[in-house]
Order: sequence, then C-alpha cells, then structure tokens
Amino acid sequence: MNFKPLTNIKNLSVPVFAMEAWEIANKMKGYSPGQLTRLLGVNADLALSTAERFASFREDPLDLTTKPAIFAYSGDVYRGLDSDTLPPASLAFSQEHVRILSALYGVLKPLDAIQPYRLEMNTTLHVNKSKNLYGFWQIKISDVLAKELAADPVPVLINLASQEYFSAINTEILGVRIITPVFKEYRDENYKTLPMYAKLARGKMTRYILEKQINNPEDLKLFDLEGYAYDDNLSNEDIWVFTR
Repeated sequence: MNFKPLTNIKNLSVPVFAMEAWEIANKMKGYSPGQLTRLLGVNADLALSTAERFASFREDPLDLTTKPAIFAYSGDVYRGLDSDTLPPASLAFSQEHVRILSALYGVLKPLDAIQPYRLEMNTTLHVNKSKNLYGFWQIKISDVLAKELAADPVPVLINLASQEYFSAINTEILGVRIITPVFKEYRDENYKTLPMYAKLARGKMTRYILEKQINNPEDLKLFDLEGYAYDDNLSNEDIWVFTR
C-alpha cells in the first residue's frame, strides 16, 4: 500500500462496511508478530509492519491516517491503472462504476477513505461464526453489488478481479451477466496467461474504461493498449480473451 499523503482529493466517502472492518481489525490487533507470520504466511519484517498497522487502526480514524482506496493500493493491477494520473472526470466516473474488493473492508468505492492494513481474502481468519473471510464477506459483498447493479441502466459486471477475490462473490445473488476479460501472451507457439502481465493488463483495462467512460460492454472489445487485441477465436460469450 502507498500512504503518501494527497492534497488535492476532497469529499471522501465512507466504506459501507466500516464497522465490519473495525471488527476484523480489532481481532487482528490480538495477534503478535510471530502469530501473524504463520497466519499470513509472511516474513518477520512484514509481520512486524502488519502488527504496527493494526495497532494503529482506529474505529474512528483521523483524516491524516486515511487515503482514498484507489490511491492507497499499489500492486501490479494498480500500477497498470496508474490512478495518480487519472483525469478528474475519470475519477468521478470510477466512483459510480468501479468497486474494489477488500479482505478488510469487503467492498469499496474508489474514494472511500481507508486505513493501511495487510490482509488477504484467503486468510483463514475466524470472525464471529465464520470459518474464514469468504464466509464472513460473501453474502454482505454480494448483496451490496446486487443492489447497485439492479439500479444500473446497464446491469452488467465486468470482472477484473483476481480469482482469489472474485470467489468472495456469490454470482447467483447478483443475477446479472458477468464478463471476464482474460489476457494471454504468445509464448512457445501457444497463448498463455502470465500472472504479472495479466495483472498489469487488468489495471490498464480499468483505466481504459474510466478514460473512455464506457457503458456499453461491446466497446471493451476495442481495447488495444500495450499491444493487446480482442481474439474472437479464443473467446466465448462471457470470457473475452485479449492476446498479444
């Protein structure tokens, strides 16, 4: 995560599951760095920094300790998105059309104010009566997305999440068409999905949607950044393959 302060973003929104995030964070406060090493599968340094983050986590955070979600994450997908250079109109469009899945916050709008943390959705963390975070979040996340999609003039979900996080959604509850873009590289006389490139491409496609303010899913087939092109032969109705 990148928590360098921002000065030009105002009127941040509040995560819909802020109370649930506090519940999970409060539980994480009880783990020592040694326990976090085993729970999260990280080294001692990351476990220590994670413990420090959760120790500083507040139920009612100060503005100085939060950052809009779309600017706070810094993995490969977000490098592809490059949110720091998004035009204001694209950022406003994102608030209405993009949702970020989170192991701590469940589901976020891009301008939701969040605190720093480290937690993956596949962590075996028991919260209340749930055996893991999937059990804790699935109905909550799915219900929120279903309501938002039902109110959308074009109720289609473009899935640009990783499988780890998309598995936190009960797609039957959504009741809408789901289109999943897949990105493949030509290697050794075959097309293969290479994780790092696929992550970057998912971020690039998100940016493409935001900059062009796409509402018609068919327009996604024109995506051509970084040499990718829609491959009709490898695609089907809801799995859209882009190759290069």
